[in-house]
Amino acid sequence: MAPIMGLSVTQKWLYAPYHQMIVSLPYAARASLLFITMAVLTLLICGVRVNIGPIALLGALFLFPFLILMSGYFPYPDSVTPDNLAVYQVRMTPLISLVSLILAFLLLKKTTPRLPLGLVLLLMALSIAGYVFIGFLPDEQKRNSTEALIQACLIGYIFALTLSMRLLSLGASGKFFAKVKKWFARSKARE
Repeated sequence: MAPIMGLSVTQKWLYAPYHQMIVSLPYAARASLLFITMAVLTLLICGVRVNIGPIALLGALFLFPFLILMSGYFPYPDSVTPDNLAVYQVRMTPLISLVSLILAFLLLKKTTPRLPLGLVLLLMALSIAGYVFIGFLPDEQKRNSTEALIQACLIGYIFALTLSMRLLSLGASGKFFAKVKKWFARSKARE
């Protein structure tokens, strides 16, 4: 009987060096759905007319950095070794997103008021950067809890935006303060 011999190699990442890219890309699909949903809700809450064409272009611009990441063809300096190429590409994705943000700004600036435009661009930047970097968290439980926290923050964002737009519309028409006075009068009458 010959002794069984083998070699055991421990890797920090499961599919090193491409683990971060493999983990980050599925979050891109989730981020795109959440971003488009949040962008449409933001525009609707702010009273902007929503057309399918600009929204589809906005979604394509959102996915542009991820498509470059998936293609694997991103220019890199000679100092980046092949072992670190995937990590370099994932970390450069938010930088590539600047092109998407500029194009989205140019696309929406004529048809969208400043506040909704700024909110949509902020959502786009945070979604691209945030969801890419979720892939850098070491284990799946931390990634899932971070994603759940981001989704809870987005729900809070929609609530706060809806409330502030409602208060602004009531305040602009002068009815807001009248309704507050009536509410205080009713509460004092009940006492």
